[in-house]
Amino acid sequence: ENELATNCPQHIKLSGQRSNHNWYWYPRMSVNNDQDTQIQQRDRRRTRQRTPFGDEDIQVVFAGLGINSMFHRRIASSRGTALYFHGDMLKHAHQVHENYPEHPGRLKSIHEKCVDRGLFDRCLTMQPELATDELLRYAHSQEYINEVAATATMSPEAREAYITKFDCAVFNEFTNRAARLSVGALTNAVDSVMRGDVRNAICLTRPPGHHAMNAEACGFCVFNNVEIAAKFAIDRTEANRVLIVDWDVHHGQATQYAFYNDNKVLYFSIHRYDDGAFWPKLRESNYDFVGEGRGYGYNINIPLNGPGYTDNDYLTIFNCLLMPIAYEFDPDLILVSAGYDCALGCPLGCFSLTPSVFAHLTHRLMALADGKVVVTLEGGYNTESLADSVANTVATLLGDPLPSLEAVAPVKPGTVTAIQNCVSMLRTRWKCLSLFPISNAVPLKDMSDLSTNSWKKVMEPFTGVEEFGLTPEELAIATAKVVDLRQVHTPFSIDNSNRVCLVYDSRMENHKSETDRHQPECPARIRRAYELLEEYGLARRCKRTEARVATRDELLRVHDADYVDLIEQTSRLSQADLNEAGSVFDSIYFNKHSYDSAVLAVGSLLSVVDDICNCEALHGVAVIRPPGHHAEKDSCAGFCFFNNVALAVRHAQEIHDRKRIAVVDWDVHHGNGIQHEFEEDPSVLYISMHRFDDGKFFPGSQDAAATAVGTGAGEGKTANLPWNSVGSCKLLRLPPFSTREGS
Repeated sequence: ENELATNCPQHIKLSGQRSNHNWYWYPRMSVNNDQDTQIQQRDRRRTRQRTPFGDEDIQVVFAGLGINSMFHRRIASSRGTALYFHGDMLKHAHQVHENYPEHPGRLKSIHEKCVDRGLFDRCLTMQPELATDELLRYAHSQEYINEVAATATMSPEAREAYITKFDCAVFNEFTNRAARLSVGALTNAVDSVMRGDVRNAICLTRPPGHHAMNAEACGFCVFNNVEIAAKFAIDRTEANRVLIVDWDVHHGQATQYAFYNDNKVLYFSIHRYDDGAFWPKLRESNYDFVGEGRGYGYNINIPLNGPGYTDNDYLTIFNCLLMPIAYEFDPDLILVSAGYDCALGCPLGCFSLTPSVFAHLTHRLMALADGKVVVTLEGGYNTESLADSVANTVATLLGDPLPSLEAVAPVKPGTVTAIQNCVSMLRTRWKCLSLFPISNAVPLKDMSDLSTNSWKKVMEPFTGVEEFGLTPEELAIATAKVVDLRQVHTPFSIDNSNRVCLVYDSRMENHKSETDRHQPECPARIRRAYELLEEYGLARRCKRTEARVATRDELLRVHDADYVDLIEQTSRLSQADLNEAGSVFDSIYFNKHSYDSAVLAVGSLLSVVDDICNCEALHGVAVIRPPGHHAEKDSCAGFCFFNNVALAVRHAQEIHDRKRIAVVDWDVHHGNGIQHEFEEDPSVLYISMHRFDDGKFFPGSQDAAATAVGTGAGEGKTANLPWNSVGSCKLLRLPPFSTREGS
């Protein structure tokens, strides 16, 4: 400890330790905060120094890379998911209409479902604080804040008169408290996530917020929770850039208005539009309103026309548009306006997204911003689909496996049109969109005569109950399907201690070149990899899988008997004979341990497959060598003797009865051996991303071309994504899609 403290840089000091193995380093902060000016505070936040928390903070020194600086390795996976909920939010209700869509039963159904699935007990359940006027002024005028506060003491008649000036506003004597709790939940969640106290958070709140404007309640919303949270994050935390994803079926016009000139907040909304006829019926909900000034390109609307959009439509929008732009934007925090009125059976949205897809959408967002995701409830008015959808979202935040999806439906033409329209407006702002096959000569519209905020022109006060878009019979059928889906897509969770299994055996390091000490496929490859896993504290968090040797019968699932015998015989040859044997093959060397290391690598990978297929682990990592994907049935090449992955696939099929298996190969060299093994097998999907150089890059075959898609029954189950030259691999970030329906 004294030695570490002595050698520590001046701007870092050694703090207390919670175990005998972990050191905690904290940035030295000013003692007298009163002396800090506002500019100094903002500059300190923007340095992005992050104070570590918890037992999983690991000091990382990249000594092997020649870097002397110390970095903090923050591993937040053990900090959990915060869930914000308060019973007083159930007291907010319409004082006249008991069957009003936004009713307390929505939150009750979510609570019951989460308790039934054991999700509440696994979350860090928090009670939010009431939002102060100071917080509310981030989005609302003081006059409006006072008006809302006054509704708590108004007579029912006075409240009824007050709401007549709004479109779909709900007030009773508890509304002010519930709305402040909703804002407080989201700002508390942002603060906890940004400080690193928790990994992510979900706020089960009502009333919702994304329609509430500066001085006006609207669309069941009182205070704009997400707007306040985003401004709070930028003003009071380390966040410099915030991504807001709004998948509510109604456009969050108030959130758009708030950040239309702001390049620190990227607002991305997927909503039903119907050429401006769907509520809120605004021209500025269309794709061509993309922000202005500094905010140009930071407001993205995906307007969908008509009912019936499915999982595949939203996944296509995420994969082709949102995720590439989000990676380029590089947010520090993700806020999700999670409206589940786009889910199957919601009578106000009439879309058909299954509850399972929200797990997949959430999971994609968790890959951004170091996993700092805060989800807040917006709409959703079918309590069956709402409860299941929210529960799936919570389970995903907790790290549970993603539920399976329904059979992929064709992408609707409206989805393709919406994406292409957005690209035509945004491609000059976001580099990742330049890959779309859309002419650069698309003329920009003259929008000078259009208002960026036309709400006052179209708003009509409404205090009744909105007419449902589904008939009672259609609603009953959709709700029954939601119930049926629960049986098909059964949720699954696993203990954190068994989440990832890991196999490594140093005996595989015995295989090495005896003539070339600069050989790139060397023992240090796996030795250093495993050392870093231990240094980062990752190895001790994994379930250890026992390494083993593959049997001859297991090898024969892919390789010819004569070839297996040939490799086995190398263990009994002299080194001179081994050198001669290696010269026959392309990029192969032998020593007396090569066979033993190769069968140990195969057997260890099969052990990982066993652990996963037997539900003893969810994921697995095999730190093994020699590699395998170039090995053919009867020959070795490219440092590979036995095809580890092909053997693992056959093992999963024959021993564990797995019906469909996907192999993703991101090695820079094409895995010719894997492709040839499965090119006629319809049960195996092989996807390879590799350098090609018109067939000149190793392994130097036209089989690595994009035109190689499998043969016979396996046609279409081989997907090669080749690129030419070093700089072209960036093309893989956004593959173009066909406009043909169902492609």
